[in-house]
Amino acid sequence: MLEPALADAFDDAICAIEAAGHRARRIETDLARFEPAFRIQLESVLAARFLASVRDNRDHHDRSFVVTVEDGLRHRGIDLAAANAARTVLFHEIERLFEQIDLLVTPTVAAASLPADTDPHAPVQIAGQSCGPIRAGWYSYTFPFNMTGHPALSMPGGWNDDGLPIGLQIVGRWDEEDRMLVFARELAMRLAVPRRRPRLATDAG
Repeated sequence: MLEPALADAFDDAICAIEAAGHRARRIETDLARFEPAFRIQLESVLAARFLASVRDNRDHHDRSFVVTVEDGLRHRGIDLAAANAARTVLFHEIERLFEQIDLLVTPTVAAASLPADTDPHAPVQIAGQSCGPIRAGWYSYTFPFNMTGHPALSMPGGWNDDGLPIGLQIVGRWDEEDRMLVFARELAMRLAVPRRRPRLATDAG
C-alpha cells in the first residue's frame, strides 16, 4: 500500500529519470517479508544494550521503547541465529538485483506521515487500510538496507496535499556512494522540489 500522493510523486521521479536519459525499469520484490527477522535483530540488540537502563529508569523512557526492549528478552538464541541467516538471504537478493540495475529508487516511506499517537506495536493505517506492522507497512522501503548495509539516502520528492514532505530513497551498491550522490543531485535538479512547503488554503496571511 502506498499513499496516492506518494505514488504520484514516484511516477514524477520516474519521468524525471527518463527525461535525463536514464533507462528506468519497475521491479517488483517483496522485501517486507524480512520484517520479522529485522524485528528480532533490532529488539535483541536494544535489549542487550539498554535493559539495565530500562530496569533502573523505566519512567524515563518512552513506553514504546520499553516494550521494544522487553520484547527483545523473549527471543531465543535460535531465533537470532535464524534472523541472521535471513539477513544473509536478503543481502544476496539485493546483490542479485544490482546485477541488473545500477541504482534502486523507491519511495522513502509508504505515507508522508502517521498520526503522532500511532502505536508502533500495532498495525498501521495507510490510505484507510490496515497495512500490518509499522516496519512492514510504513517503512518497508528502508529497513532492508539497515540489515544489508547498502548505502542509501532520502531526498525531497515533493509535498502532499497537507503540506507534508514526500521523500524518495536512492540505494546503491556497496562502495558506490559517489554514483548514488551524483545521481541524486541530477534528479533533484530535474524535480526542482520547492524548499518550502506550498502555501495551503488554510494558512493564515
